[in-house]
Amino acid sequence: MAALSGSLERFADGEIALKHPALQIFEKKARPETAAEAKAPEPDAPPAEAPDEKASDPKAPEPKTRDAPAPAPVYPKLSLKERGASEGGLSPPVTSVKLPLVRFGYRFGHNGAHSARTMMFDEIVALLDRLPETASRADYRREVIERNALGKPTQKSRELTLRHLVGLYGLEPALPLFRVFRKFWGQDKAAQPVLALSLALARDPLLRTSQDFILDKQPGERVTREELERFLAANHPDRFSPASLKSFAQNINGSWTRAGYLTGRVRKIRAVPAIGPANVAFCLFLGYLEGRSGQRLFASPWLRLLSDSPVELERLATLAAQRESIVFLSAGGIQEIRFPGYLTAEEESWRHEQDHPTG
Repeated sequence: MAALSGSLERFADGEIALKHPALQIFEKKARPETAAEAKAPEPDAPPAEAPDEKASDPKAPEPKTRDAPAPAPVYPKLSLKERGASEGGLSPPVTSVKLPLVRFGYRFGHNGAHSARTMMFDEIVALLDRLPETASRADYRREVIERNALGKPTQKSRELTLRHLVGLYGLEPALPLFRVFRKFWGQDKAAQPVLALSLALARDPLLRTSQDFILDKQPGERVTREELERFLAANHPDRFSPASLKSFAQNINGSWTRAGYLTGRVRKIRAVPAIGPANVAFCLFLGYLEGRSGQRLFASPWLRLLSDSPVELERLATLAAQRESIVFLSAGGIQEIRFPGYLTAEEESWRHEQDHPTG
């Protein structure tokens, strides 16, 4: 038996988040019999016959004999052994720095949807095109499961599709990451592949592992699956089998290809994706959630996902401000960036719980 304990942090839509989770394992150990314990009946002994309730002939009562003492039941002895949360296959505990990010919609651990799928870009496009920005998790579930909007052949495949989409994108307006992503989704169709990748990176730890590997490649440089497999193995030593690493690398390369960072069906070449103001606004927002502000937002790793040129990033941020997506002021080397109306007062308080930026 096992027991998972911890302070309740969040309970919404069937998902439970614990603060400082701990796993306890109870192991069964048989208690040795003592000399005082009676021997159990022989297994071959015939069972005693039940008295015939219909018998009418009275019989003289037989003298009572003293019954032999019933054998004492043997109960398993429980011993308590405490082990680390990650030892039992669970994700590492969420630290105090990461906890506000989990509330925003980030996910941490080792695995993610890319252990089985790519970022499912065609599915998320079809789903978001069918529902308004204000749609709830129940609305998304209804479209995928009941109405089969994504054309899956079986109930099980529909349920798996929904589970992976929730893992990648959240599909919950209560999560600031998804809510703001949904706000930008309809602004620029060309920006959608990188928008989808950005949110998937925030929510899929396995995909996030590959970010530096891909971005360190120069445009025109070849990217092989085997090289990515070695990179994943080095970051997760002795955790995944060779077959799993191959599958993961194929899925990860597929997502980076769909977002425009790689080209080629078999021979993958590093490319430069299409980037728009919505992409810059969303990645600035990701940095803001992680505790950055002002000019430090442009030093966020999320901006490296878009461009290495500060001039180009500032140009796109200016365009985003002109669209009233963000407030961006720059003068005399001082930059101010605000996201009015993006977070509730409670969500702003979560952001201030972080002692320092996470990246």
